[in-house]
Amino acid sequence: MQRAVYFQTWLPHRPNTHPVHPMKNQGMIEDLERNHATMLAWSMMGGGAVSLPFLESQIYSPVMPQARFHGYMNEKEFNEECLRRGITPYAVIYQAQNWEFPARFNEDKSEILEINILRREGDHDWYGLREFTQDTYPKLFPKKFADYFPGGLVNSDGEKVTDLWQECAARTIHGEVSHSWWVEVEGYTQTCHGTCRNNPVWRKYLEKQVEIVIDAGAIAVQLDETENPLTTIAYGGCFCKDCMKLFRAWLKRRRDEGNLHGELADMDLDAFDYGVYLRDRHIRWPERLKDIPFAREYWEFQVETENKYFQEIVQYVRDYGKKTRGIDVKVSANFFNLHMLYKSSLDTVDLCVTENRRTILRRHEWYRMAAGYTGARELILTESPYDGFIQKFVEHIHNGKGNDYYRLFVMEAAAHGIGMCYPYGAWMGRYARDAFYAPRETAEEVQSFLYDNEQYFGKKSGYNVLVLYDYRSNVFRDWQSGQGELLSIGDTEDLLSYTISYDDRASWVPYFEIGKKLIDRRVPFDVAVLGDGGLVADTLGAEELAPYDIIISADCGFLTKNQAALLREAAGKKKLFIFGAYAENLSGEADAAVKAGAVLRLWGARPKESVREFCRDIDQAYAGLRVLDWDNGDIYVQQSIAASSRVLHVFNYDFDRETHQANEGKVTITLRHKPPEQVRVLTLNGSPAGLEYAPAANGNLVIRLSRLPCYSMVIIR
Repeated sequence: MQRAVYFQTWLPHRPNTHPVHPMKNQGMIEDLERNHATMLAWSMMGGGAVSLPFLESQIYSPVMPQARFHGYMNEKEFNEECLRRGITPYAVIYQAQNWEFPARFNEDKSEILEINILRREGDHDWYGLREFTQDTYPKLFPKKFADYFPGGLVNSDGEKVTDLWQECAARTIHGEVSHSWWVEVEGYTQTCHGTCRNNPVWRKYLEKQVEIVIDAGAIAVQLDETENPLTTIAYGGCFCKDCMKLFRAWLKRRRDEGNLHGELADMDLDAFDYGVYLRDRHIRWPERLKDIPFAREYWEFQVETENKYFQEIVQYVRDYGKKTRGIDVKVSANFFNLHMLYKSSLDTVDLCVTENRRTILRRHEWYRMAAGYTGARELILTESPYDGFIQKFVEHIHNGKGNDYYRLFVMEAAAHGIGMCYPYGAWMGRYARDAFYAPRETAEEVQSFLYDNEQYFGKKSGYNVLVLYDYRSNVFRDWQSGQGELLSIGDTEDLLSYTISYDDRASWVPYFEIGKKLIDRRVPFDVAVLGDGGLVADTLGAEELAPYDIIISADCGFLTKNQAALLREAAGKKKLFIFGAYAENLSGEADAAVKAGAVLRLWGARPKESVREFCRDIDQAYAGLRVLDWDNGDIYVQQSIAASSRVLHVFNYDFDRETHQANEGKVTITLRHKPPEQVRVLTLNGSPAGLEYAPAANGNLVIRLSRLPCYSMVIIR
């Protein structure tokens, strides 16, 4: 796994002001080296969302002697110094941010004296994409707009662009600008328009940023806000002219293919404007999105279009790196919360970096999905500052009570073969006046453990239960369910009491219900995400199903003919459990699967009762097939197969509510395993844990552990 760092370097006790990160210094690089960093996410060169000359100033500008004295450097020097030490910084491109900042200048407007953070109240000017487009301050930077775009920029209506800030803004159904609210710092006079990548002008602007960072020496590019313009749905977008044009064309194509039905099929699509349609009916977009007319069609259009244009810019990064420098530039992207909408673009990136929408502990069913979703593609995870425990977590770190929570925070992900970013000035959102820094000594302990034992981490589990999660049934509802996804808190001080619940606005996603029940019942499992044979390829083969004794279809309402045939065949040889909808696109397929031996549980109008019945089915089926079990409800065990060893990652969640540290734990683990050559246990800080083991009946191995801290690793050879 990469030892990644969330390296925005925001300042402690200060606001996190996108898109320009604080300057880097030599001490930071020494910290990275000491913590065995291999890559840096969100780390440099983000200023293109202010203007292109501002970005180049960030990269190349001379550093004043006072700053040099303390080891500060510009972005080009920072990149070179990291690469010299074997650390890969990713140049970030913010795809959904379009900024204007308050600013003050010297008399002839050739120098910025104040920007963003003003020293006094009163009159001020502005600087951002609008002033860049209009060359408002021609003496400010060496280059002007025409130096980057000699022929100017022309929009889809054939008009010459005179204001990038307005031209590329995402729009609501009322034509108002949709803001990228999540990065506008509360109390500051800054303005960030959300952007729409469906606008060809914005795509050209993004490509120019790509050129600048690669020319400056970047060998890796991180594309943030991958789903643009779907980013803007929560903020009323996007209904700009380009979205409406493209949606009309998409509807016409669907009608020509015979795939458009109901009211839309009979409309005059040449005159159809979806934004006007919603506005005229006084529909409040996007409230209760699942109930809005044509929202599903609009979603499918945006998902298809978003992936198309995202993949184009990924290819542009690769082509430009090859053409100008003869190198393979690495590309990562923020696939936020690993929603299904990103799945068709997964194989186009070198690694996936994702923010987890709800940052809480003990959510292993999400990690199992994430490992299956990304497969062989490396996954790096970061926290989200919203709708989780991060604010309280950072408070605990400041008060010296966050050390064991931090150990869990990183090691839970690592146990599933996923890299959790080491936070180094990580983002804490628009409200906070602080930054997320890991507790120094504890972070060094954890990073050194990951470095010393990297061979024992991976996604291969050796489990014999597979849960199927299909793309087509979930691409709309797994995103929409977030509208009704709530954070439930038992005790604000106890980070282990933070959980997730749903209200009636949310679409139910049965996988997460089933996954949580399996985790609670100590039924370890893998996940396979099934493609629809369209946007997401169907790659399922018999070899993928072969290792499993039990296969569970989690409300897979859409299956390809290949998938249905493979599962029908598996039903005659293995235990196939069908929960909820099944292959509704293939007439009679559910009956055929049941005839072949599958157990069918329809949830219908009784979803909770159906879940209980499903649990009884699984308990009975798994009783004689169990490969791993343990006897303590405060313990969770995750298995991986790595380095010719069987590895057990053991988590102890029995915490003292006053100290916020793990009490010493004990557990007896039973697993299907031949008599081992060696069993040993490692802890993060080297403290000795008690270990006894012996072969048992039926080919099992019994391991007894005691004096357990919050995380331990058992290695069985």
